[in-house]
Amino acid sequence: MDFFVEAFTTILSAKKLENDDVLMISLSLFGQMAQADLSKFYFELCRDPEVITLNKQQIEELKNDYMPPKLDEMSRLLNGTFCMLTIGKKIDVQFCVEWMTARAKAIYSILDVPWSDKALDKVIIPERLKVLSDAFGRAQRMRCTICMFIIHMSNSMVCEQPIYKYIADMLQYSQLVGFYLIYDILVCDTLHPIMKDSYLTMDTMRFVKAYDVWNQYPKCYRKYMGLMADKDTLSLMGGNCLRRLTYIAIQIAARRDPSIKNLKFVLPPDSDKLDLLIKKYFPDVTTSLNTINLAKMITPLVASTNAKRYLDEVVNTANSSLIRTALEDAFGKEKEDQRYMRSDKEPINIQIFLQSDDDRFNALMNSALAGDTKPSQLLREMRRKCGKDLDPNTCFFKKLFLQRLPLNIQMILRANTYSNIEEMANKADELIALSNNSSGSICTVKKVNGDKAPTLEERIEDLEERFRSLNRRPDDAPRIPSPKRRSSSRAGRHIDHLITCMRYCIACRCMKFCVRVFQNKN
Repeated sequence: MDFFVEAFTTILSAKKLENDDVLMISLSLFGQMAQADLSKFYFELCRDPEVITLNKQQIEELKNDYMPPKLDEMSRLLNGTFCMLTIGKKIDVQFCVEWMTARAKAIYSILDVPWSDKALDKVIIPERLKVLSDAFGRAQRMRCTICMFIIHMSNSMVCEQPIYKYIADMLQYSQLVGFYLIYDILVCDTLHPIMKDSYLTMDTMRFVKAYDVWNQYPKCYRKYMGLMADKDTLSLMGGNCLRRLTYIAIQIAARRDPSIKNLKFVLPPDSDKLDLLIKKYFPDVTTSLNTINLAKMITPLVASTNAKRYLDEVVNTANSSLIRTALEDAFGKEKEDQRYMRSDKEPINIQIFLQSDDDRFNALMNSALAGDTKPSQLLREMRRKCGKDLDPNTCFFKKLFLQRLPLNIQMILRANTYSNIEEMANKADELIALSNNSSGSICTVKKVNGDKAPTLEERIEDLEERFRSLNRRPDDAPRIPSPKRRSSSRAGRHIDHLITCMRYCIACRCMKFCVRVFQNKN
């Protein structure tokens, strides 16, 4: 396989390569790297696959036919990197060289290799990258397969992992920047509730529907949904449905980062009214906007299996054990959280985006106890209700969180210190799990044979009778206390204690304990 990858990344720089040859070699290269059968997806390109089995000699003949240059290791690495990045990039030949130069410098920096001005002299040319970019723009399932492979390799232990990690980072938020801007700039900003305006009610409802689809994917895939999702999902999460909210989000985000204005978007017909809304809710041009970690925000609203069914179909078609393992790992991480998600039969709570500050605070103060909810899930729910108005790491918030946990868990958590409340919630998850496991165990006591119990009772009665006989004395006996009588009275108390212990131990079936107590008393 290494020989195949090395040869085909070299051929991509050949001079006599036609567009069809570029596509054929690149798809073969991706299929070999991902250990997937990409020929099953050729129908998306309106092509029929031609399956050819090659050995090393035939590959050498191909290299001779195309006459590729003698490439060094860095040039072959850049060819592979550029090809993989095309699944999330619409190549513009006019600006492609600048784009390639920036990516090449990043690769050189990651590998700690000195930069050379001749680094791009022998790599694949922009026109061929455009062929790949156009093809992947149509081949949605093929793009999904390759993206899953890249994500998997970015978390692996292979020596090329830093390169795959860089590629995965560059592919984040591709094709769906508008959706993520709406989520980050508008939904998560509780100080500027523009989405509560009645003029945007229908737009807000559309966003909630798109957000539900977004939550069907594992967290590790959500940033790549623009490359992985099916066409119906993409049309729901972008395009005309969210055009007005996208316009508002871009205008507001551009105040923090002027380069965002360069994003391509369709101007809504009522942009004048939207500008008035922006001035109403964001009157200050220098307003500091939220910098929010998307992964720690709103609790999922629904759980559905549609996304898993779709991804299963893609993996089954690709017939790749590597990607199958990656998919199972991705959904395996979500399995525990999905136990606590709402049922898909439950209606979607659109008011999650429309509550006022007072409503959220009252809901936070009146939250129910944890019950069967994981502490980490409870914390996410409380964070959502408090929004930006209350720092979760304050003593007040921590006390609210602790009060909703079982008493035994509270005592353990209060006895330790934690750097932040997330660490406390994770520790509470572990304690709850241990508590649930231990509560299921039953301590059994060995049953005493039925014929022995009466015998023990008879012996106790005999001891009582002996004790009473020892205590009997004549009526005329002197009652002057003496050391001997005091000693016998102490012995009597010991016998009383022994009898009491024996009665107790018959019920507990633990004779050894009472004998040991009696010996200690003596």
